[in-house]
Amino acid sequence: MPVPSAGGADGPVRQAAEAFAAELIRLRTAARLSQLALAQRLGYDKTYVTHLERCTQAPTKPVARQADEFFGSGEALTRLWRAYHTARTASRRQQSQRPTSQAPPRPAPAALHSTLPRDIAAFTGREGELHRLLRAAEDGHAPVISIHTVDGMAGVGKTALVTHAAHQLAKRYPDGHRFVDLHAHTAGQPPADPADVLATLLISIGISPQNLPDTLEDRAAMWRDRLSGSRMLLILDNAASPDQVEPLLPASQECLVLVTSRRRLIALDGAEPLPLDTLPPDQAARLFTRLARRAPTDTDHRAVIEAVRLCGHLPLAITLLASRLAHHPNWDLTTFTDEFATAQDRLGELETSDRAVAAAFDLSYQDLPPHLQHLFRHLGLHPGPDIDPYATAALTNV
Repeated sequence: MPVPSAGGADGPVRQAAEAFAAELIRLRTAARLSQLALAQRLGYDKTYVTHLERCTQAPTKPVARQADEFFGSGEALTRLWRAYHTARTASRRQQSQRPTSQAPPRPAPAALHSTLPRDIAAFTGREGELHRLLRAAEDGHAPVISIHTVDGMAGVGKTALVTHAAHQLAKRYPDGHRFVDLHAHTAGQPPADPADVLATLLISIGISPQNLPDTLEDRAAMWRDRLSGSRMLLILDNAASPDQVEPLLPASQECLVLVTSRRRLIALDGAEPLPLDTLPPDQAARLFTRLARRAPTDTDHRAVIEAVRLCGHLPLAITLLASRLAHHPNWDLTTFTDEFATAQDRLGELETSDRAVAAAFDLSYQDLPPHLQHLFRHLGLHPGPDIDPYATAALTNV
């Protein structure tokens, strides 16, 4: 059954169908599923899912319930189907009582202005790197789009840096701010499909789901067209490769794009690289004391220096360790550091219910080719804290 076109009493029906389609797209994209994959899991043809998302097919109660059960979304789609059914019933009642009058054109879906995550209240250090990103906004009148890539190891603070910079730059980009997680290293999820990301971005700027093009190339072209002449700030976080990023880039030179990745995206033409290393010792110590909510004495200061050294000056590790201390204000800092230093499983100490240094490292390890995984495992057999290329060659027989 097709969805009625806009206008007259059918306007609310179309709006309800579009709300259902937008939520279905959001749930499918969040689950990292293609239309074909979702159709197979629900027992439908891909064409049916395509029609639902383009509002050329009316939603039904069975498919709403099936999808809610599959996504674990409660009754999100079922409630939207009820709204559609109510609007459809009311429309039919009005049509049976009087001729349909011509109404003004239906407004476009509401556009979002900013999807930035909250700023980091305890952001510490990185003054030089932050200055480079803030200065990037001054290049807004350059003849080409400004693209900056921030690369570094897991837990080094890439996302925190670009998010903090974005909040400081937000007023300079009045046409909106977008944050997109590309899931290059997200547990249990494959890297995001650029076509699905573009669908979400286009809907967020007011494009109706039924007007989304089918192909990646056409969606990328529409995205560039809609942002032509705009000043928008776009963060592409956790990128896997230049091929994943390229279709998402606007063409307007007034836009600023910040990309984070564990890999250096050398093949991304025109991008300015910003490698991010672990924190310098003084910045690492400041971050620890700030998060631990302590005003350390001279004795405590030596313990702080040792604690952040044991953390490898890695921001994620420092954050997790300091947070444990903050929840126990009566703990002695020196004793706490000594216990951490002698822990049998130091990585096991650096985790919470949903964040862990070991988990972040595991994802990076799994992304290595087999011969580099082999080398990495052998490095763990070396008895000392340092190793050189010659010792590595002997250890791994290369």
